[in-house]
Amino acid sequence: MGPSIPNRRFRKRYLLVAGVVALVGLVLTPTFQTWACRLALNEATADRGMEWSVGSASLGLFPVGVELDDVTLTQANGTHLHFGHVAADFAGRAWRLERLFIDAVEGVVIPSLDETPAASATEPISLVLDTAAVRNVQVEVRSAQAAVLVEWEHLNLTNWQWNGAQFEGALYMPNASATPLPLNGALWSGAWSAPMSITELDVRMESDDSLQVMTVQSASDWGHLAVNWQESAGEHTVAFEATPTYQQWPVHPEHWLKDVPRIASDSTISGQVAWNAETGGAGFLSQMDVDVPLGFEGANWEVGPISIETARLAFLSEFAGIPLPSYFGAHRRWVLAAEYDGVQVSARLTPDAISDQSLELTWGAGNDSSDFTATLNGFSIDPNERDLRTGEWRLVGDGAINESGWGGQLTVSHPAGDVITTAWDVTT
Repeated sequence: MGPSIPNRRFRKRYLLVAGVVALVGLVLTPTFQTWACRLALNEATADRGMEWSVGSASLGLFPVGVELDDVTLTQANGTHLHFGHVAADFAGRAWRLERLFIDAVEGVVIPSLDETPAASATEPISLVLDTAAVRNVQVEVRSAQAAVLVEWEHLNLTNWQWNGAQFEGALYMPNASATPLPLNGALWSGAWSAPMSITELDVRMESDDSLQVMTVQSASDWGHLAVNWQESAGEHTVAFEATPTYQQWPVHPEHWLKDVPRIASDSTISGQVAWNAETGGAGFLSQMDVDVPLGFEGANWEVGPISIETARLAFLSEFAGIPLPSYFGAHRRWVLAAEYDGVQVSARLTPDAISDQSLELTWGAGNDSSDFTATLNGFSIDPNERDLRTGEWRLVGDGAINESGWGGQLTVSHPAGDVITTAWDVTT
């Protein structure tokens, strides 16, 4: 009976080893690994309505990593993406990827702007991505209003970090294109009508305590753009420089934007805006010798004063095919200012010198009705030359929406007491 005890122990060890070997063999089979990866993806994104399928998967242990082939993502809203190959290497600690590689992406993306993820009751996840590459992408992005085909060969991400509140890292894409597509059988209705080439996109994000900084450099058919955005404790600042290349704009040949090169130069447009969500903000836009001050608080805003050379008004008037009246030529420079107070938009154009001349416009922007008033001060009419000149007359025109369209009255008055009033209406 003595030898039976060692034999029994040996059999137990044998069965244990055999069981472990069988389990490991099962876990390491491609079928099981594919099933496990598909299950993990679906469980992790179930609350976002995503469904994944995986053609094949391979798990590695030294180092820990995964490679997936023939991956498909679908959503109820119509989004459908296919990934030819996905590979990821994981570092020692959780939520750190040393390398992520995605290749051959194609399909359709339909953004769900009305859906927001439910707030999580757990601690925010900190994610670290050392390096990533997304290559050979051909994706159609659709919305209810438009469809665009986005393509690129290389997109690289380096040193990306997310701590639950702030981003750090860099994105670089050397070449890409975007092409407007017909939607529901109808051609693109906007100005953009040809493929747009992006020759460079460089995005860098940094954070230091409460300060978040993002810089963007891009070059495309639309021109060159540089943006610097900073945020700290609710205070935001955006500074930018844009150099448009009007001659290369991919716009429809019959759209009015095609004529922009006739009235605008490729000079740099710069600006800066600083704001706080509670107190509003202010800033400026500038091109050549024209500066445009800006200010806003809630829904209210103001623009100006903007100093405009009369020569510029003459150029714009000529471009529109209307000779500039002598009324404006009486002064070398005019000043434009506009504002919105939550009820109406007001604009005023006056000479920069002391004068009775002015052109004023107010537009009621209420929800129930729209009305306007236009006033021209200090003018006279030369019937022989069919010209508007300086003088002492005053014109006030007002109008509002009525049952048949628009209607109102015009009143012309003179300090000597002459008054002419007439009604007008337009049926729409």
